Amino acid sequence: MDMREELERTRAFLVEGNSVEPQQVGAVEGRRASGSCAVKPLVVGERVLMLEVRMTAGFSLPEHAHEGMESAMYVVSGVMEWVVDGVPCVASAGDAAYHPAGVPHTTFCREDAVFVEIKSPPRKVW
Repeated sequence: MDMREELERTRAFLVEGNSVEPQQVGAVEGRRASGSCAVKPLVVGERVLMLEVRMTAGFSLPEHAHEGMESAMYVVSGVMEWVVDGVPCVASAGDAAYHPAGVPHTTFCREDAVFVEIKSPPRKVW
């Protein structure tokens, strides 16, 4: 399911964050989310996607995987919990987390959080 055509490629060398409209997340990879989450696709390149993600406490995603896509997250504020391949990873401001392509994982927001997520290759999964 390659949905890359739904994301407009970034043409500028500088993207002002306030110029990007947040998109509400209701599901990821077809798995329904619970709670409030918005993403801003800040940079869409040939091989990389950079998102600003804002979640409210209690947001959760059931187990899912991104076939052929790896992700790295850097927590700016709040507390996040990812369970990656059965291993719990609790991350707070300044921490980073990673999940390889195709590996099952869940997402839970313990405290209102903001994080930057890098995905490769770029594909819309929400």
